[in-house]
Amino acid sequence: MNVKMMPSLNMCGFLYTGADVGGFGADATEDLVLRWLEFAVFTPLLRNHSARGTRRQEVYCFSHVEKFADVIGVRYQILPYIYSEYTKMLWWHRSASRMYQEESYISRKE
Repeated sequence: MNVKMMPSLNMCGFLYTGADVGGFGADATEDLVLRWLEFAVFTPLLRNHSARGTRRQEVYCFSHVEKFADVIGVRYQILPYIYSEYTKMLWWHRSASRMYQEESYISRKE
């Protein structure tokens, strides 16, 4: 639902959006948190938190920390781009969903 909702929120003027990595209301598995993180690194707001009483889901709590480190590394590589595009969205009233359509910031290894 969050994936569908974020473009709608952008079109309504809420540009600083993101999803709760791993979900919020239930226990998240390591794979679920990793998949959510892989999506969330490309959103303006990245946060990992959940409801009280659920399993801890900080990335260092899982067995394959190196996988999480690789994904978080991508986030830090593109963070300057995310912030500059976010600033452009604020000034020019653009949608965040266009952020990765117009330019190719991430180099592709062949």
